[in-house]
Amino acid sequence: MSDHLPFSNAHSHIFTSQHAPDYFLRTAIKNDWLARQIDKMVKKDGTRTALKSVDWILKFFSPNYRNTVRRYIEFVQIGTSATQEDVFNMESRAYMRLGDYRIVVLTQVLDYLDYNSTSNHKKIQTQVQEIIELKRNELYHDKLIPFLGIDPRMQGIDLLQWVTSHINKDVGFYGIKIYPAYGFFPFDVRLDPVWKWAAENDVPVMTHATRGGSFYLGTFDSIMNQGGFRIQSLNPNSSAMPRILNRISQLVNESDKSVKKNNETWCNVFGHPDNYIPVLEKYPSLKICLAHLGGANEVKLSAAQQLNPATKTPYPGYLGGNWYTAILDLMTNFPNVYSDISYTLSDKDAMNIITTYFNNSPLIDKLLYGTDFYLTQQETTGDEPGLINIFLKDFSEAQISKLAYVNPDNYLRSAIQV
Repeated sequence: MSDHLPFSNAHSHIFTSQHAPDYFLRTAIKNDWLARQIDKMVKKDGTRTALKSVDWILKFFSPNYRNTVRRYIEFVQIGTSATQEDVFNMESRAYMRLGDYRIVVLTQVLDYLDYNSTSNHKKIQTQVQEIIELKRNELYHDKLIPFLGIDPRMQGIDLLQWVTSHINKDVGFYGIKIYPAYGFFPFDVRLDPVWKWAAENDVPVMTHATRGGSFYLGTFDSIMNQGGFRIQSLNPNSSAMPRILNRISQLVNESDKSVKKNNETWCNVFGHPDNYIPVLEKYPSLKICLAHLGGANEVKLSAAQQLNPATKTPYPGYLGGNWYTAILDLMTNFPNVYSDISYTLSDKDAMNIITTYFNNSPLIDKLLYGTDFYLTQQETTGDEPGLINIFLKDFSEAQISKLAYVNPDNYLRSAIQV
């Protein structure tokens, strides 16, 4: 569609259950009992055969229940694939009909989801090394665009050295991936050397930016108690720090115990779009994608609030503020802030709002196509061929050219050409 540029998916995952902690499924499958049962299954030999048996048994259940469990089974079947190569090949098959393509694969630090649990999963170093081996294979070299997972809590690792030793021409990583909802702030002072280097070299950063998804699974006190938690900002004089600190203080002093027992709610404090302002004010040229446009729920809530300003957010007031509109503001105010439609693409109502807005917005030049494969398998319309078809149907030819060809090329291009 755009001369000499490949069709690009800017957001996907191929890590398997071997790379995730034993308790990771509890963040992906909201039904705790179902998550635990499936978790037990994936630890046993013959998992795929067992899953096929479950699928046969489901014939006797109601269609709604059957479809729900089948989606979970599809999610687990991919996640229990033997290797990351298997998962990548599964995803790639959906793009072959589009001609030349490339897929951004986001490695993810899953090692600090819960300080109070032990797990024998493969750590981030192994996950990354397997990607390095794939990248060396001529079959994948031009198709696989890896991003390097980092976390300021990585023990025994110099973060800047970890980044520079992988994001270079020899090893072949293109960018950086963070997931603050796992229990850290993007303005953490330990990340400062990395953001400085990335800004100076135009290296892209990808971050999760929705209220949902996975999140820290430990207790509130294990990570946010007054005695043990310290906030060291790389930019303490940022215009956003007073309200960030106020938000954290209100959460720490929250009298409603139910909030502190609900990790999916209080972990919002880590991923809030405000948290990127201290970083961007210090490094305004930093190229960063706040993924998912804040999430489908925030997109739809924004539309509802426009019609009725009294529409309430389902979160405590200090965790409120619409993430979709906040991300649009960041895209407007900073030259290299992008977003993508990954996962949100699976929600028809949210996509109707997004396409209407971006039809008349210059921000279309900073929006990327992505799917969030394979995590979307949990959704009714979450399979990769289906998401591609939704994208090709919902956007005009000119917009497709931007989202899947031109914009990803601008986002991925850096001073460190791989």
